[in-house]
Amino acid sequence: QQITDALAVALDPDSQGEVAETGTESAEAYDLFLQGRFFWNKRTPQDLDVAVGLFRRAIDADSTFAAAYAGIADARAVPTGWGEDPASALDTAEVYARRAIGIDPTLAQAHAALGLTLTMRDLDFEQAEASFRRAIELDPQYATGRQWYAELLSATERHELAVSEALRSVELDPTMIMRWNSARTLYHAGQYERAIAQTERLMADDR
Repeated sequence: QQITDALAVALDPDSQGEVAETGTESAEAYDLFLQGRFFWNKRTPQDLDVAVGLFRRAIDADSTFAAAYAGIADARAVPTGWGEDPASALDTAEVYARRAIGIDPTLAQAHAALGLTLTMRDLDFEQAEASFRRAIELDPQYATGRQWYAELLSATERHELAVSEALRSVELDPTMIMRWNSARTLYHAGQYERAIAQTERLMADDR
């Protein structure tokens, strides 16, 4: 509760326009969404559960807030969010991704979450790629969409493009998750020296 309180975003009337641009006119829903994204970015099973709870509360505050639905899809589509029942978690991810798209078809986050679900659950690489490409078309700056697309490209042995997408995701969001994925992508592409160098930098930064 102390962490949640510390993350609270104070929004004055002048900020209402910024909130509306995110897909909601509710300051409360937006506040809860931001808190959910904080915990989502930690990527541990426990933190993802906290994120889902916050996204659900955001939906309670505004049932038309597409990004909050996509947030739940994100949290359940990644392996650390599967819990003890991966099939059920991925089914949930698809339901919420499609709900988000139904509310806002232009939301890149939702298309990317659907793409990851189709990749991980169905191995439907064709439809998954269509979802990732749509996400990137809608928001070229959305690093997570490029990260997950790079994973699909690696799985389908299109390594040159996979490395390009992975490195672009790092340029957009140079956090540990993106950098780790880029090292893994380089490894799968057979670029071992670059993969080792990236991994050594990550280890040094994590000390």
